[in-house]
Amino acid sequence: MEAVDPVVVRGGSLRDAREIRELVLDNADMGTPALSVFVDAPRPDETEEECIERICRVQGIPHGKIQLSSVSRLEAAGFRLTHEPGGNQGPHHYHVHFDVPVEQSQAEGFVASFESPVPNPIKRGKA
Repeated sequence: MEAVDPVVVRGGSLRDAREIRELVLDNADMGTPALSVFVDAPRPDETEEECIERICRVQGIPHGKIQLSSVSRLEAAGFRLTHEPGGNQGPHHYHVHFDVPVEQSQAEGFVASFESPVPNPIKRGKA
């Protein structure tokens, strides 16, 4: 059986690399040069779309839009992901780690690793 590349979900529609870099710098000031994402692989009985919807539902992603990637795409761009489910973060919470110093090119690579924003499946049809 072929290994499934886990899906990465990021809440929101922010795609400005300068703003992404600033967010990472703010997080670095608090000790973690990383951004949060949510990760899981589709279960044997579900499609990738169902997996995405499950991640959004379980994590309670509040944004109207989400961005999608995969673990392999982020790793190919040079990022390291760590599972960080502690506290109230939820079971699918991961950090995508950035190198220090955080370079603009790395923020650009992060943005490029995600597809354009799409509607959050748990927000469809809701005002």
